Amino acid sequence: MSGVLSLSLLLASSLGIFQTPAASRLPHIVETFQKRAGATPVAIVGVQNGEVQTRMEFSDLLNQQPAQFNIMMLGLARMMKLNQTDQLSYFRIAGIHGVPLDNWNGVVGANDINRPGWCTHTSNLFLPWHRPYLALYEQTLSQNAMAAALEWPPGAERDAFVTAADQLRLPYWDWAKSPASGQDVTPAIMVSPQVQVLTPNGTQTIDNPLYSYKFGYADQDLRFQPYVYWNETKRWPTTMDSTAETQIGTLVQQMNLNQAQVKQRLYNLFTGNSNFTEVSNEAWVANAGPGSYDSFESIHDQIHGTIGGGNYGDMTVIPLSAFDPAFWFHHAMIDRSFAMWQVLYPDSYVEPMPQALSNQWYVKGEVLDATTGLQPFFSDPTQRIFWTSDTVRNTSTFGYNYPETQNPDPTAVRAAINKLYGPTKRTKTRGRPTKSKRANAYGADPAPAQTTQTPTERLYQISYRAPKNSLGSSFYIDMFMGNPASEDPHSWRNDPNLLGSQAVVSMSLPGAAPVTVTGVLPLNKHLQDMVTAGQLADLSEASVVPLLQDNISWRIRMGDYSDIPAANVPNLLVSLASIEVEPATSPDAFPTHVGDWTVYTSVTADKVGGLKVEQQI
Repeated sequence: MSGVLSLSLLLASSLGIFQTPAASRLPHIVETFQKRAGATPVAIVGVQNGEVQTRMEFSDLLNQQPAQFNIMMLGLARMMKLNQTDQLSYFRIAGIHGVPLDNWNGVVGANDINRPGWCTHTSNLFLPWHRPYLALYEQTLSQNAMAAALEWPPGAERDAFVTAADQLRLPYWDWAKSPASGQDVTPAIMVSPQVQVLTPNGTQTIDNPLYSYKFGYADQDLRFQPYVYWNETKRWPTTMDSTAETQIGTLVQQMNLNQAQVKQRLYNLFTGNSNFTEVSNEAWVANAGPGSYDSFESIHDQIHGTIGGGNYGDMTVIPLSAFDPAFWFHHAMIDRSFAMWQVLYPDSYVEPMPQALSNQWYVKGEVLDATTGLQPFFSDPTQRIFWTSDTVRNTSTFGYNYPETQNPDPTAVRAAINKLYGPTKRTKTRGRPTKSKRANAYGADPAPAQTTQTPTERLYQISYRAPKNSLGSSFYIDMFMGNPASEDPHSWRNDPNLLGSQAVVSMSLPGAAPVTVTGVLPLNKHLQDMVTAGQLADLSEASVVPLLQDNISWRIRMGDYSDIPAANVPNLLVSLASIEVEPATSPDAFPTHVGDWTVYTSVTADKVGGLKVEQQI
């Protein structure tokens, strides 16, 4: 309950919070809210009040702007209580992403259970489509926050919370940055079932709207078991029946364990790929090579799978995921990554691409581009004009930016990325492995020497191709150094030999089309730890490749903890690749790739599901 205490204390101790806004501002704020609240049909505009505000990191908003955080909590709780038939209710907005199959805002969809949701996945429109979706959520949250603020009686407190609601933007949850010492990746207030908030009637304890969404009634249109039996969203549920309970300790632990992996991946994406088609989504791009295998969508899948967890918590299944309150803060982080990447590489954007899957508004194989309307999001509902990838290109269009993009300077963004996500510098004396470790060490024993910066370093990654939607539901690829210590899949997420996992988040529908997706597992941190432990001489190919050839293995784990033999996973392909990298020369420069990627078929050729010489990567 530390999160409860933190919010209450921050509000109580925040000096200067109750300051009256300029008299000329308050009527405008109230009039704007009333106009928005009564608008039908809905124009998705974000929060438009004459000023572009910054979407803050979740914990920064809590600690630095407690009034905004408090009014966000009240607004979100209010939004969740709206009737599920209201198209601006939490239920209906979350339902746009998947189920129930509803038309929205006068836009008629296919209403085909094998094409659930309006969302775009494994698509060139993945990032642009979610931008107006978040803007819709943000403007609706803002309206409900304003309504909550206006419940205060006239006076300084009311004026202060009206200002807070006016300035509020959706915070992003940075699950990739290293947490402060003693802190978890998951903020405590996000995983407390109840929370104390300040209301017009004083401090009150309420059900925490960040913890779960409680369904107003059992809706069979949710279509899936066990979700039709759950009256609220679940994270790492204990079972797959009506007795399921969320396992918060497991969620917090797994997000902590996952952080280093996604930090490496995010940094490598920012620094290593300037092609929007490749970085934006996880669809396999033939002949593009290992450098194209990771994407913001693949990292996004990994976070979905880590929050939802085993037994198919809501975030692990695309049609249900948006009901979990964490979805919105997670996707704000993906949008922030998108916005930062845009500053770095402004000339690469949406290119025409056939769609790999069908959804409510397009069919598999249809070619969509930057001018395609992003349904069901109207920029002008009276003319039935949809937002397009071209028109959502700038976040300021929707009234927000991010800390790193307030002044979109590539040099400053590179410096920020290096500071937040760059590799930790290591300074140490390296010597021969101890006698007890030497038998397991790979490579020649190095002579004792002080480690120095070499002209180039080598970046290693496990690359995989996998069949999204082919196994009936979401699954995980678990990579091991050696074999898992136990053959029980329940234990694999904490196995001492685990290198990392990748969630492949699917539609979980029998009629969903299979599509090949890609992702990576960066290995350098694990390998460097082995060097430090004396189990590996160095990061040269001569040391690393034999180690992995002898030891690398993988398992396929379904969301219900059943294991699937790799031979039964169609088109699974795992490979090892590396590339030379010149380290950055300054705090605002990125490392530079040197030459081409090298693929080591000798590591995987004799393993089921491994890349062989004759196969195309």
